[in-house]
Amino acid sequence: AEFLREQPVGNRHLVLVTDGIDTASSSEYSEAVRRLMAAQTTLHVISYTEVGRKELKKPWWEKPKEVPGMAQSRADMATVGIDPTRPPGMRGGGINPPDVNSGVRIDPALRRRRKTIEREMKRGEDRLKTLTEETGGRILLPASVEEMVERSGDVAREIDAQYVVTYRPKRPLRNASASEYRKLHVGARRLGLSLRARRGY
Repeated sequence: AEFLREQPVGNRHLVLVTDGIDTASSSEYSEAVRRLMAAQTTLHVISYTEVGRKELKKPWWEKPKEVPGMAQSRADMATVGIDPTRPPGMRGGGINPPDVNSGVRIDPALRRRRKTIEREMKRGEDRLKTLTEETGGRILLPASVEEMVERSGDVAREIDAQYVVTYRPKRPLRNASASEYRKLHVGARRLGLSLRARRGY
């Protein structure tokens, strides 16, 4: 925010590349947003949350790779010490059914961690979407790393296609408090235009 204050008014842009997870406390986040708004900065977000979601959808269980002798080894472990009437390697019904050792390892802690990350990503994504709309920017959610690089060019073109619009307020700014927020609506008379603008100052 301090750096952006040194830039010309009307040409202050912040491009944020993020996973969408907010690591700041609520008070830190609120202060950062306040300073960003005070600097009259347009926020553009390239979020790779969709890429992260694909990773989180991978199985949270693991099946070890088969190696020579693994099936026999599992069978021995399943029978030795449990049923002394059967020699190592012999399998059958009773307490040692054929599928006694599937070889699948389950990790409940990893599953819980993934659920927490998914919730945090959704929360962060919603926050950033609201913030970009408020400042006149937008959030992009590419589905791959390649698309993320490609869409970054779209952000650059949008910044380059910006117009500065000024107005005279009905109530003079000298009568306003330092923290007053004034809402604005910028519309276009021409049909077919896609227009984004700050919602206020």
